[in-house]
Amino acid sequence: MSSSNQSIVVGILCASIALAVGSTLPTLARQGEPAPKTEVRIAYVDVFGATLKLMETERFTSRMREASEKARTEIEPLEKKLDEAADRIRSMGPDARGPEAEDAARAFQRAQREIREVAARLDQETNRLAATINMEAYEQVVASADAIAEKKGYSHVFVQRTLDGVAAPDSMLAALQRQLARPVIRAPKGDDLTPDVLADLKLD
Repeated sequence: MSSSNQSIVVGILCASIALAVGSTLPTLARQGEPAPKTEVRIAYVDVFGATLKLMETERFTSRMREASEKARTEIEPLEKKLDEAADRIRSMGPDARGPEAEDAARAFQRAQREIREVAARLDQETNRLAATINMEAYEQVVASADAIAEKKGYSHVFVQRTLDGVAAPDSMLAALQRQLARPVIRAPKGDDLTPDVLADLKLD
């Protein structure tokens, strides 16, 4: 390649590099700029206590009560069937033998097995409903706290556990739960949004 052509190629490369660097400089400058400063204001809420209060209201307890009544309706006939099977065995006496006694024993075992299976299923359904209700109440409390914090100009909201009137822990697990329940060691009373949340959810 002639020296003149080499000069042209070098010139084009230099121009391309200059254009590439120039186009990236504004982006790099923007990336290097400090983030806009916002005022840090911290509040805290006893989410656990508010959630428990909300779960004790009729709108939540009625659902658990209905589930309990439904379970009772389903289990009562099975209990009656089990009692009848037991009465049949007792009526034969302790020395009963033969096909009838064996049939009575099998009927009793079937009734026992059936009531255990149904009771286990109902227990799972009740626990699942309780967990669902707990999460619904928790989410309502968190949403209320978030809206109140936004309105009052708080940038951060910590979860706090109020321990006033709570009995002393009686096990290592209870002591550990107590320690983990208080992530905020010290904070002004004025930054406690719990009363506002309780008022918002009509729990005060």
